[in-house]
Amino acid sequence: MIRPFLKYVEVPKPEPDSPHILRFADETKLARTLSEAGFHVVNATKHKIDWPWPGTPEEAWEGGSELATPFRKIMADTHADKKEEVVREAIEGIRAFYNGKVVNFPASVNSATASAE
Repeated sequence: MIRPFLKYVEVPKPEPDSPHILRFADETKLARTLSEAGFHVVNATKHKIDWPWPGTPEEAWEGGSELATPFRKIMADTHADKKEEVVREAIEGIRAFYNGKVVNFPASVNSATASAE
């Protein structure tokens, strides 16, 4: 959804251990952090899921762009003369996941279990 904007807006990479939404995208980092915090028998797993949006690609774009707080600055920093083209490209990218009723965004979710003793 945000990829077309990245052609026009440079986003600095966050520091590896700074708080950001993708800090634990690598499940091994999540497990290592829990172990370093003193937890034992740590098990972290990445799950591939569908993240359904009930509606059309246009509705998914509208709702997602309103809810995607971390990406608002990227969207705002896109030059006005490119914004319409980029939004159209984003919607076309979303269309690839539309089954006629629901947009099934592919997503990954990490979960972890551990023991404090």
